[in-house]
Amino acid sequence: MKLRFLLDIVLSHGHDRLGPLSACAEIDDPKTFKMALRDGESMNSPFFICDLPSYQQLVLQGELKTLKKLDSPLYQGFLLDLTPYENLDGYLKSHFPTTTRMFRRHGKRLREEVGSTTKIYYGSSMDEAELTLLFDRLKTFLTNRFEQKESENYELPLLPLYKKMLRTLVPKGEAVIFARFHGKNPIGIGIGFVNANILYLFNIGFDVQYGQYGLGNQLLLDVLGWCFEKRISMVDMGRGDFFHKRKWVNGSYIYREITFFKAKNVLEMSKAFTIWTINTIRYHTIAFLKKMGGQQMARKFFLWKYRLWNHHKQD
Repeated sequence: MKLRFLLDIVLSHGHDRLGPLSACAEIDDPKTFKMALRDGESMNSPFFICDLPSYQQLVLQGELKTLKKLDSPLYQGFLLDLTPYENLDGYLKSHFPTTTRMFRRHGKRLREEVGSTTKIYYGSSMDEAELTLLFDRLKTFLTNRFEQKESENYELPLLPLYKKMLRTLVPKGEAVIFARFHGKNPIGIGIGFVNANILYLFNIGFDVQYGQYGLGNQLLLDVLGWCFEKRISMVDMGRGDFFHKRKWVNGSYIYREITFFKAKNVLEMSKAFTIWTINTIRYHTIAFLKKMGGQQMARKFFLWKYRLWNHHKQD
């Protein structure tokens, strides 16, 4: 059974599809999760746990302790560790010593010329019409932005799931929505999930017509200001090696796939080793090609594929 660590195990109650496993962060160590079999579930291994960040560890409980484990790399993720800084100003002065004034200048223009207002949805129920408006606009923002870049966004198909989850998790304080408005019109939106003292920032989108105001940066400033206020010590910005992300982060990690299987079951063991081999070879091959400049060829290939595919759709 294949499960995504955060969505299908840690926050699975948000979309009413409880898997056989549950994981809970340690109170004194939020990067360590105790994973257990839910009551009434059988040991239907092997379990494939996808997208587990390398800075987080799983400690098996109960019957799961009898299983063997294989750990394989998937791809790179990026994070922002806030623990060295007392507040947002401290982070900005350290990380952006020459551009902090530009952020403030853009923020002032956005307030004075647009009248932009900020709203953060967290810890209280949401109006269904407002939630629908925000997600409809987020879909539009992401679609337009990636059409502009002539690339595909792998998270667009997941937006209906995110919407369903946030409807449940925002009131519980397990998810948050950051929004910027021009009047009653959303012009920038960010969504994330919260567990222990970590914010998993899943997506940020904004109206490209407001790009002159550095709206993406302003949204990130809203996010970080809120994190310092709520004592969030880390912002996990996920995968995707984008320039804007590289500007803000101060750390990286490896997403992993963990396979738990019964050692005495030959079929489970062979399946686990096959997955481990494929993931490991793919990860190191991509890393080697990046060192050789292969990412430039890959970008050209995906750009060609995007243009060809969209040309066929228009025909």
